[in-house]
Amino acid sequence: IASDQLKVSKAINILSCINSPVIFEGQSLEIIKKSRRIIVVEDHVKIGGISQQISYLITAKKMNIKEFISLNAKLYPSETYGDQLFHHKESGIDIEGIKAAIEQMFSI
Repeated sequence: IASDQLKVSKAINILSCINSPVIFEGQSLEIIKKSRRIIVVEDHVKIGGISQQISYLITAKKMNIKEFISLNAKLYPSETYGDQLFHHKESGIDIEGIKAAIEQMFSI
């Protein structure tokens, strides 16, 4: 998603990880500490995922977070099967779902 598609005048930091559990330290920890709004998008269920790790980190470090949105895999809400793109869309972790979450957060 390009920032010009979102019409967001604020800087957005994107952290990407491919391994779990994540050890938040150094630059990634500083980015989270300075953030007031966080959106986590993960191709994993909410329990035991990155959302839960970041939520715990926020609580443990007593961070002042204004808004936290977790977008994650929802298993099979329609009880149908399909490819990865189908499941991402159904769970709201596709491009449109991410865009909607960012727009909601910034009230665009």
